[in-house]
Amino acid sequence: GTLANGIWYTTNGGDQWQPTSLRSGAYECLSFDNLNPDIIYTAAGQIVMKSIDAGQTWKTVYTESQPGQLVNCVIANPNDGREVWATTAGGKVLMSTDYGQRWTLQGTLPAGQPRRLYITPDNVFYAFTKTNGIFRSDNRGQTWIDENEALKPFTGATDIRACRSPKNVLRP
Repeated sequence: GTLANGIWYTTNGGDQWQPTSLRSGAYECLSFDNLNPDIIYTAAGQIVMKSIDAGQTWKTVYTESQPGQLVNCVIANPNDGREVWATTAGGKVLMSTDYGQRWTLQGTLPAGQPRRLYITPDNVFYAFTKTNGIFRSDNRGQTWIDENEALKPFTGATDIRACRSPKNVLRP
């Protein structure tokens, strides 16, 4: 995804790139189904879109009803492709258990505008916010724990990634 030129894809390790049918617009958050890479989710404005044909066509699967509340991030659960999660600028954490067909409010982040959501192999959730740091949920987004005190030594970090390991390890 790009900030202005739509969504592009490669089939040869990045040597050549082709546009999807979304050729313009900002799409900062993309997520693929781990079991079927043709299934892609993205967020744009107040909607979540889904493609089942590697980006050739897109269908809106969620529209945020609160005015001004943009959908910031969408992620397919890497442990279960049926589950799709989204966050809004107001901190809503939304869940779908049927590939994006129906959505429910799962919880709300305590502070900050969410930018990214990560799900570990053990279904521990991490939310990276624009202004208030990182939060962790051990109960699938229902409640959130502030992780910022533990991350003070890593000032200036701009992103996080959860990695597969015997323990839940978070690296800025």
